Amino acid sequence: MKVVAANKAGQGAESNIVTCYTVTIPGQPGKPELVHSTSTSIEIKWGPAFDDGGSPIYAYEVDMDMLEGIGQANVESWINVFSGEALSFKVETGLIAKMQYRFRVRAISEYQKYS
Repeated sequence: MKVVAANKAGQGAESNIVTCYTVTIPGQPGKPELVHSTSTSIEIKWGPAFDDGGSPIYAYEVDMDMLEGIGQANVESWINVFSGEALSFKVETGLIAKMQYRFRVRAISEYQKYS
């Protein structure tokens, strides 16, 4: 894209060229999988997002929810526990032994980081 200014005397010099891209949000990363767990830690891993949406993947964000009950008895209280480039994460604080936890992962593109 170029821009020129014009007045009654004519057109001025053209601007420098800028290249622009259209992007969308990145695709879904792989489903989180359990790697290892103890009474005080859980390690999960996931695959990379297949589609970066036209902008490089900047980070992955992991949210965690403790399952307090079944069906409507479970009150969802997702908390962010990780943001980074890795494709795995180990939770080592705030866990309660013999409780069930679930995780969700989303990819964040460089476009989303700056917008």
